[in-house]
Amino acid sequence: MSNKNNINTKEKILKTSEELFAKKGYDATSVDEISRKAGITKSLIYYYFKSKKEILETLFNLLEKDSLALKESTFGALFANFNKETFELKFKELLMNVAFPFVEKWKNVIKISLIEEIKYFSKGPIFKFFDSNLKTAKDFYSNYDIEINLYEPKTITTFFFSMILPLIDYSVFVEEWCDHYGIKKDSVKEILAENILNNIKHIYKNFTKKENI
Repeated sequence: MSNKNNINTKEKILKTSEELFAKKGYDATSVDEISRKAGITKSLIYYYFKSKKEILETLFNLLEKDSLALKESTFGALFANFNKETFELKFKELLMNVAFPFVEKWKNVIKISLIEEIKYFSKGPIFKFFDSNLKTAKDFYSNYDIEINLYEPKTITTFFFSMILPLIDYSVFVEEWCDHYGIKKDSVKEILAENILNNIKHIYKNFTKKENI
């Protein structure tokens, strides 16, 4: 089997599993069902993945990898040549053009993560994902000479509930919300972006030590 076929088959397994896990739940989805929907043999699934759990962990790892790569590029755009006058505009542009498309792209995996987190509170994928992002964010803040203790209880709580959780909620509920209330997605993005922007301003105002932020 060629390398291209290997990649295509593995991606097909992951995509099919992602759709089924998001729709039915991880526990309610069997490898047999993944096999039938993907149109491949069960033995071929086990050729690429040792177990259904490994498929799930791979999806979470791909989300985390993509998130960290995104953070690296966006932090550079946001904090390089920092200017207080343009910070709000740049931050909102990143939300609209980067953050929202990202959570829309990964909405199924985020939904699966949320379900698994509820099952294994504080030991599930969202806490692991958040902790990993905190470490990366701390490194970036240090690179740009910004002093903020992300592990201080008040800071970490504000950061999660005012920035991360709204994006999670958006990815999981926005389609149903817009359909139910007849609201356009762009208007939801605009409202949420303004709220998150106000929250990030609050974080920097209260927790950042540098005078120029």
